[in-house]
Amino acid sequence: MTGVRTCADLVDELAGLLAEVAAPTPWLLVGHSFGGLVARLLAARQPRAVAGLVLVDAVVEYRETVYEPVLPAHLRAANRAYLTDPARNAERIDKPVSYRQVAAHPLPRGVSASVITRGRPDAAGPDWPALDILRIDQRMQRDLVRRHGVRHRIAARSGHDVHHDEPDVVLAEIMTMLERTRG
Repeated sequence: MTGVRTCADLVDELAGLLAEVAAPTPWLLVGHSFGGLVARLLAARQPRAVAGLVLVDAVVEYRETVYEPVLPAHLRAANRAYLTDPARNAERIDKPVSYRQVAAHPLPRGVSASVITRGRPDAAGPDWPALDILRIDQRMQRDLVRRHGVRHRIAARSGHDVHHDEPDVVLAEIMTMLERTRG
């Protein structure tokens, strides 16, 4: 893929792939990081096709703007550029458009979901307020859980890559969600 993409573009790609392989519905979607937004938007757009979601330390829309109060001044500009300039992220995602797409399509009732949140800060540069960012991310995850009334689990020994740090936590949550959605 070349060019700038949005969350809706990724949803279309994923839905197309699932259709191409004739994946039977309903699906259980697992989304990590920005993939959590993709899973949420697909569930909102095709609620009958999605039985459940497992969101693994998933991005919550507008997170970069929420970081600003704890960032040193010299990091605020880089943070804003990362938010507004798709060339600054490896996936070339238009984040503001993507965040609006997800915010406009709340998770529908009837779709079971579970949120797994990291319990440890990630290593970063010396000026990055890693502990403050962790607290902000955890608060946003709790807000997501409250807004949608979904399950929540903290992966206490994990940084952002929970699936690497504690794969057993992710697998257990997937198995729990499979059991819950099979009925």
